[in-house]
Amino acid sequence: RRNAAYTSVIACCTPSFIFITDPCDVNQLANGTQYRAANCASILKTLGINPTTYTDPNQTSVGGIDGGNAHLKQESARSWTAGVVLHPRFAPDLAFSIDSYDIRIDNAINTADAQTLADNCVDQPTIDNIFCAALRRNSTTGGINFFTVRPENVANFHTAGFDLNLNYAPLWQGSFDLTWTRGPITAAHMYSYFSRTARYTLNTLAGDPDIATPYNYYQARRLQDLQVDYDLREHLSVYVGVNNLSNQKLDLDINYPVSPVGRFVYGGVKLSLGAR
Repeated sequence: RRNAAYTSVIACCTPSFIFITDPCDVNQLANGTQYRAANCASILKTLGINPTTYTDPNQTSVGGIDGGNAHLKQESARSWTAGVVLHPRFAPDLAFSIDSYDIRIDNAINTADAQTLADNCVDQPTIDNIFCAALRRNSTTGGINFFTVRPENVANFHTAGFDLNLNYAPLWQGSFDLTWTRGPITAAHMYSYFSRTARYTLNTLAGDPDIATPYNYYQARRLQDLQVDYDLREHLSVYVGVNNLSNQKLDLDINYPVSPVGRFVYGGVKLSLGAR
């Protein structure tokens, strides 16, 4: 399918102040592409500044503007996707999917921030580019003293590939919370459930079909928690509760599907030191 996108032109500009690390500082020349040193030398020599001793004179943020671009071209996209999802009959909880995609955007619209403008200006094969055109340097110190951030047609984006996903999960899962309040008393009941879970992978079962008999699955989780709060006065309350109310046990010798603690009773006092 083909898509077209447009970016509206902002009629006015918004002032902006950003800290910029000057890529032409002698300590930054090795942090870019192979073009950085030569491009910085060309820019600084034009201003009558020695590039081998240049350090960024800016000690504060640099002022600039964020604005629109009346010369933007239409951005267009071509994309195709195809995929399939498989649910094997022998394992109804198993899902396997594969998706293929190819996406290309021509005249891609992108908005570079001020630091990216500075870096990309001197990291291109030449300084005749849209990034350098969006910057201005002080004719005396050589430091960047103005920038214009705006959307630009930067070229194209292209991505293609495959996504593979394998998912195996319990068939049913859910939770239920109930809260009851009357006067100073608040009671809350929490219940969570998920259905039984296969104990072994399909590869393991294929190699030894009898390994799981009669324990093919971990038991389902049925966990209930209960808590009651009582407000004694405005900033003081007490509470008691119990986790795993039904005292559900672990499945065999692993910490699943509940905590090994079993039924757990607790209580406490809550004191608020500030206004509610």
